[in-house]
Amino acid sequence: MDLICAVIHELVKEPAREDSPAIEAHYVEAENLLDVTSEPTYELVKSIQSLYGTKGNASSKGTFETNGAYTFPTQFLSFVDSIGDDDAFLALTNSAMVNLVEKAGSQNFATGGYVVFAYYQQGGHGYILAAMVKKRDGISLVNLEPKVIQEVDLSKIHQAIRINISSYMDARDAEELGDAINGAYLTFISPKNNKSASGYFITAFGCTNAIESATSTKNAIEAVTQFFERDERLEHLSNNAHDRVVELLENILTRDDKTCSIDEINHVVNSLIPVELADELNDTFVEFANNPPFNVPDSFYTHSGEIRKAKKVLLKDTGGSWSLNFEKRVFGTNPSADIQYCPTPDGGYITIRNLSDRIRTKIEEVLRERES
Repeated sequence: MDLICAVIHELVKEPAREDSPAIEAHYVEAENLLDVTSEPTYELVKSIQSLYGTKGNASSKGTFETNGAYTFPTQFLSFVDSIGDDDAFLALTNSAMVNLVEKAGSQNFATGGYVVFAYYQQGGHGYILAAMVKKRDGISLVNLEPKVIQEVDLSKIHQAIRINISSYMDARDAEELGDAINGAYLTFISPKNNKSASGYFITAFGCTNAIESATSTKNAIEAVTQFFERDERLEHLSNNAHDRVVELLENILTRDDKTCSIDEINHVVNSLIPVELADELNDTFVEFANNPPFNVPDSFYTHSGEIRKAKKVLLKDTGGSWSLNFEKRVFGTNPSADIQYCPTPDGGYITIRNLSDRIRTKIEEVLRERES
């Protein structure tokens, strides 16, 4: 990680109590940017950045609202147009703090903390990161500058947003050309209910979830399959894992909310990992699936169409003479399978059993036509 700019402001906000009035929200502005060569500063940003997509910190993907109701997206555009200017970065962070004060002030039970802002580059991309760090989390500041960073208790990020600058610019260029925005350029970590006490964070930044349920469902299934296929110790379990996650998603469709969490899928994955590999691989699926190329969000609405597709197999003759479309559950090599594959030295064949009256009638009609 190449840290370019960083600053910490303090959001001051105490929750309302029955015996005392709520303290009006405000923020303490840092006068200068932090020294990015300072080890405590670098380690603080690195520790926050490294938690993205890990268990307990799975992020949701999205974009900025574009209806003009939020000021941060406009300020971010100004920053991108003058990127590399320290004053532009500082102005961006102060714009965010003004919005945070406004949104936190409307939440009686919202609390403040330190808000860490960073501009860094990693893997060929530039990022803007903003994260709330509570005062109890092992960070010692003097004049809003890190002096001591212990093993910071950041196992749970309270609220955070990270913006991929390259992806944002691609989306902006596409929009100017009249094309649809392809993909999300920001990630955010916050409670599922954006109206909760700490959900004001993503509202202040003008974020909206932009990943469609069909995409999330498809990517979740694919992520499970590839998680097992990529490791030769697990690849023999990939088909079973695929069927188990599809079964999970089918069951979720029967629930009122129809919402699947990445932790539910992770639980299924963990149950399939052999005992001797559990210490090494348990809970690693979340980070694997929550990051590119899958970008499975913390939770998503399950899509019945993608589940149906995942349950079926389509076989086509190379010459286009025939095709078979069937659910995986009816397929196997056992004689009890409705569709049985029988391998032979010269290629193999398929046996189809338990034909309905309608299918048998249709087949017999075709045979009579041929005979005549």
